Amino acid sequence: MKKEEAVKIMIDLQNQLSNSGINMGNWSKNSEYYIKKFIGDGSPQHVRILHLTRDFTIYTDQHTYKTNIATMAEFMKDCIGIIFINGIYKDPKKNFLYDIDNKWIAGTLITIIISLLTLAFYLGEQKNETANVNKANEELKKENQILKERINKLIHTP
Repeated sequence: MKKEEAVKIMIDLQNQLSNSGINMGNWSKNSEYYIKKFIGDGSPQHVRILHLTRDFTIYTDQHTYKTNIATMAEFMKDCIGIIFINGIYKDPKKNFLYDIDNKWIAGTLITIIISLLTLAFYLGEQKNETANVNKANEELKKENQILKERINKLIHTP
C-alpha cells in the first residue's frame, strides 16, 4: 500500500468522527487496526489509540463525549502527519541472529575468542619448540662432524 492510500484511509476515519451516528465500537477497531498497520505495533500512537478508544466507553455526559471526539480528531490529524512525513511502517527485516538469545551469542563469542587465543598460544609454543629442536639438531650435526673428523685423524695417524 502506498503512503497516499494510507493518508486517504486515515482522513476518512477522521471525517467519520464528525458523523453524529458513528458506531464508536467499529470506528475504534478500524482505527486501532490501521494505526497499528500504518505506524507500527507498539508505537506511541498505537498505545495512545488504545487509551483513547477506552475513554469512549467510560464517558458520562455529552460534554465529555464531545471532548473525547475532539481529542480523537486532533490525534488522527497527528497520525496523518506522521504517515505523510515518515511513510508507512515496515517491519524490520530479520536476520539469522534475530531469534537467538543475546546471552547465547555472547557466550559463544567469548568461547570462540578464548579458543582462538589458546590456539595461537599453542601454535606459538610449537613454533618455538620446533626452532629449538632445529637449532639443537644443527649443533649436534656440527658436533657429530667434529667427532668424525677426530676419529678419522686418529685412525689415519701413524
